[in-house]
Amino acid sequence: MKYSILTLSIACGLSFAQTPSTPRASVFAVEGSNLYTTSLNDFLSKVTETNAVLSTKKLGVANALAAKDMMSIPNINPSITLSRGSYNNKFPYQTYPSYGYPWGGYMTTPQSNTYTFSGTIEGWGKRQSRIEYAESEVNKAQIDSALTLKDVEGIAAFGYIDVLRLKLIWQAIQNSNNLITAYKDSESEAALLNHAAIQRSIVGDFQYMALSLNSIIGVGSNDLPNPVGTLNVAPRNYSPSDFNREAFEKRSDLINARAALKAAEASIDLTKKSRRIDISASAWFNEVPSYYSASYAMQMETAQTSGVSLTFPIPVANLSNGALIQASNNKTQIEILIKDTLARASVEANQQLITYNASKVRLLDAQALRDATVKDTTRTTKNFVRQREVEVDLIDAQTFHLKSLIQLMRAIGDYSLPNLN
Repeated sequence: MKYSILTLSIACGLSFAQTPSTPRASVFAVEGSNLYTTSLNDFLSKVTETNAVLSTKKLGVANALAAKDMMSIPNINPSITLSRGSYNNKFPYQTYPSYGYPWGGYMTTPQSNTYTFSGTIEGWGKRQSRIEYAESEVNKAQIDSALTLKDVEGIAAFGYIDVLRLKLIWQAIQNSNNLITAYKDSESEAALLNHAAIQRSIVGDFQYMALSLNSIIGVGSNDLPNPVGTLNVAPRNYSPSDFNREAFEKRSDLINARAALKAAEASIDLTKKSRRIDISASAWFNEVPSYYSASYAMQMETAQTSGVSLTFPIPVANLSNGALIQASNNKTQIEILIKDTLARASVEANQQLITYNASKVRLLDAQALRDATVKDTTRTTKNFVRQREVEVDLIDAQTFHLKSLIQLMRAIGDYSLPNLN
């Protein structure tokens, strides 16, 4: 008796052991688990909301935006300094006679106040280059987040298709069971026992793979998604002429690389302008209050002075061009990567086209065989089993075709998903 279950990624081993006590379920169920019905669109919406990888990417965008705000602040480093002293006025000291001042006496050193305002005059263009670099990083983070969503959606869709495939195969076997039960003959009991063993294995595989879907949405419960829909997607026609550079530029790897290139260019500009010197500027004001000088036998008037200072650093670090070389090499690496990705995209698209054309042939053959088989209205267990085998082969062919189609679409930058409703 022939039974084939094939997928692109998972091969399910089924047991055909027959025991007289094997139970036969008429309703699809997983023992110890609750099944909740979900369409592909609803499931993908849940993935978008709860997937951990996507949540971290959203935080990455938030971090880039926060960094942009921080880097947009002018680098002026303002500060105010108050200097007061000296405090020796508490200890009067005696002056000694000197030329022109034959008398001696006692005097104090008055306290003075010095107010200083200082800051940095940032090198021309440095702030603007920081802003442009930060914007490129925000753009790169946003693109990375959006493209990661498409990648995760693809993984989720493939898992959903695998689980739906198992359910449809189980239902095809159950439909065969109903016919065998309605038209019993000498081979019915053996066929039903064999079908029960297959269905039991399918339920185990279903539970295992449905739990993998739960891991994608970050749920650890035994509430399992129960996919609904069809794998019967109409074939499409593609040719190598569809694989042009405009299509390839929509691929996630190229979009990511283009964003990285813009960030690398902004990094070069930032590195160049960071070599420009910052000038340290300050303005100060000093005031010495009025005090009595016994030495001069007079009251000294308040004295005020002010001034400014500019400090020009000597950029010794600019003697090395290491930072510029690194930034330039980083850009060159990305340019090489883009060129290689474009070449690889063409190869991958043509390879996927070969696979897809093979899947179309298999699908059309399976459909033709199934259409021919259902015309046989013989009411025997042997014929019902044969029709079940052909139906399962068709489901496998539909699965192979659907996955090959999605892979081909993604190879040419189309990240939409076929309608499974």
